[in-house]
Amino acid sequence: MKAISHLVRDQISIPVGDINLEIIVGPFAELANQSLICRYGDTQVLVAVTMSRDIREGLDFFPLQVDYREKFSAA
Repeated sequence: MKAISHLVRDQISIPVGDINLEIIVGPFAELANQSLICRYGDTQVLVAVTMSRDIREGLDFFPLQVDYREKFSAA
């Protein structure tokens, strides 16, 4: 957390069982409209959200795309 403390815009911590769920909002993905990091124990997920400036007429659904990439690293 110390390495990104200067980037943090907002942070919330919620106890879930014995572990805290941390949500950290900041400019982690520069090309996204908003980005945040969710941490739960030793697991963290980067969430980047983008949107169009224009409304597309005629759509009767909300298009959603999820791009999942699992990466491993050695300590």
